[in-house]
Amino acid sequence: MISLASPFLLLFTIPIGIIYTPIARKFLSVQRSLKRLESGSRSPIYSAFGESLQGAVTIRAFGKTDVWMSQMMETLDVNHRAFLPLWAANRWLAGRVETVGALVAFGTGLSIAFAVSERGGGVRMDPGWAGLLLNYSGMFTDVLTWLVRNSAQMEMTMTSVERLLEYTKLKQERPAVVENYPVPESWPTNGSVAFDHLGIQYQTNEDRIQIAAGESVGVVGRTGSGKSTLGMSLVRFEEYAHGTVWIDGVDIAVIGLKYLRQKLVVVPQDPFLFQGTVQLNLDPTSSYTPSEIENAFRFVTDSSKISNSGTNLSSGQKQLISLARAVLRKQSFGNRDGVIVFDEATASLDASSERVVQAVIDKLVVGDGGQRKWTSITIAHRLETVMGLDRVIVLSGGKVVEDGNPRALVKSGNGAFFDLFSK
Repeated sequence: MISLASPFLLLFTIPIGIIYTPIARKFLSVQRSLKRLESGSRSPIYSAFGESLQGAVTIRAFGKTDVWMSQMMETLDVNHRAFLPLWAANRWLAGRVETVGALVAFGTGLSIAFAVSERGGGVRMDPGWAGLLLNYSGMFTDVLTWLVRNSAQMEMTMTSVERLLEYTKLKQERPAVVENYPVPESWPTNGSVAFDHLGIQYQTNEDRIQIAAGESVGVVGRTGSGKSTLGMSLVRFEEYAHGTVWIDGVDIAVIGLKYLRQKLVVVPQDPFLFQGTVQLNLDPTSSYTPSEIENAFRFVTDSSKISNSGTNLSSGQKQLISLARAVLRKQSFGNRDGVIVFDEATASLDASSERVVQAVIDKLVVGDGGQRKWTSITIAHRLETVMGLDRVIVLSGGKVVEDGNPRALVKSGNGAFFDLFSK
């Protein structure tokens, strides 16, 4: 509108636009990168705050407040390295926008003065109209700032879209239900397990691991040996590139994930607890009868309220609740035998809690009359956990390096298991 009222202003507008365009492009490019860095460095701050709130008692008990504060400050410093340049870029833009706005206001006043002068043709202009043009030229700075910052804001919010697109590219799990491969409802009946030439990502096991029905087997090895990966492949949390896993003669790769995981019992190292009562944590979907839940309560001594994530319970109590869940799952099998996996279930416990939990585990895998019926696979970091089992498998680099009775392997005085045990 200003240019229409005073065409002379176009002589100012065109060069100003040429000057301002690279400024805006440079700002948008820099702010987009800085915003991405700032957003990425903000997540660790939230995580650190959450961890400090949950572990405040432990941090104070071990006198690590200063160490934790130092780590928190380092996390904040990383965020500020991107946050301060981000706002410095905004101030950099504001200074240049103000300069451009001042040039536009100056050009507007100059063009009005030229238009009404004799050299400009002596155009008669109403004073109110001239004042309106000057007022609009003063608003030009605000409009220009709004335009550039909204463009920048749109690009910055598109980083959220980029993250959503990353999620869409994640490798999806296999189907939860496979209709064309029905498995008997009674499966598994014995609990025999076989890993045949299993290969997962960079680890390749050319061996065949056979676990008989009702056998208790421990899997040990150094960090990175593949013992946890072996357990994850059984419930297909980790899909294997080649090879086969058999349970009671059925290839688990052709079974729907939902059905497979319903038929296995897994006791993790860090059980997840809901906020509420113990009963809610044992049976959140109300799938079991009161008598079944009461039977599982024998493994849990405290039926009080549980805070968010079970922060008011000790590690041993949390693990007992996880074992009580396993008891309920085992009861649903009736007289059939199944497979239960202990993924370093006692690794985070102290010695006294470990003894209590280990006693519960021993009762869990033993059937009526003291006969061991369920097949148990114990992935362990502490070798004392596997000393009472039937077999122990030692892994190294994803391969089986030793297999035998743990007590016999220790008595032999040599071998991979003896080396681990002696250290």
